[in-house]
Amino acid sequence: MSIPDHVRALLHPARSTTKIAVVGASHHRHKFGNIILLDLMRRGFTVYPVNPKGGEVAGLTVHRDLREIPGSVDIVNFVVPPNDGLEVVAALDPHRFPILWFQPGAGSSALREATRSFPTVISGPCIMVEAD
Repeated sequence: MSIPDHVRALLHPARSTTKIAVVGASHHRHKFGNIILLDLMRRGFTVYPVNPKGGEVAGLTVHRDLREIPGSVDIVNFVVPPNDGLEVVAALDPHRFPILWFQPGAGSSALREATRSFPTVISGPCIMVEAD
């Protein structure tokens, strides 16, 4: 899948104002939810970790729900098992969270639901690769 130009612009290195929520953020260093979170932070993006367990990751408060994040987010990046994102997608406002990005393996039923309601849904490529 090709990345739309408006999304690619948000990932440009000079665009450090881009806000990215990572659904499935983890404090376990070997999990992709941690690897992706740390990579996006290193690149200078404003990152919001999201995991129903809460807590803290890399010095950031982990939000239990996307709706806890103040204001809007440019990209919601899903790093969860295929069916775990369905409830999350169903509860989201497409105006507040316009771009949903499903990491490889995170799609399935949540992806199908997202394409019905959200203006931009990306599935397949890894956000870390595309942000290079």
